[in-house]
Amino acid sequence: MSGFVENHGHSSSLGIGRVDSPLLLGGVDLRAPENEQLNLSYVVFPQFRRNGTAQKACELALNYASNSMGARIALIKMLVGNVSSLNLALNLGAHYLREEPSDAGGTFQVLGVKLPLPFSWPSAAPRQAIIQVIHASPGSGTSGR
Repeated sequence: MSGFVENHGHSSSLGIGRVDSPLLLGGVDLRAPENEQLNLSYVVFPQFRRNGTAQKACELALNYASNSMGARIALIKMLVGNVSSLNLALNLGAHYLREEPSDAGGTFQVLGVKLPLPFSWPSAAPRQAIIQVIHASPGSGTSGR
């Protein structure tokens, strides 16, 4: 997975892709509403789901947030009943914090994870050869490939 990063003050949007392909698999967004805390959101397009892409993309994004944005806590919000996102958050080491209403009338579960992440994938070497984040030039709108 490779990525496109676009910085907007205290937020970064990252495209998710594979190093060996120009296809866009999804995206990750990091928004920093407060000092040392940020919100993590992500999307992986349906045909690319269920193979660890979201997990690895979130790990890379959170490491970027910790190292480059100074984040120490990431909040992850998901609608109640979104089991896949809940499992991903728990696998990142997140813990339940609270529930809050969504703008659409639903209920979000809010989980938090301390940064930097305390672990890496056991198979980090093979995945690292496939997955990376590539930064764009500020304001260029293009990837650094």
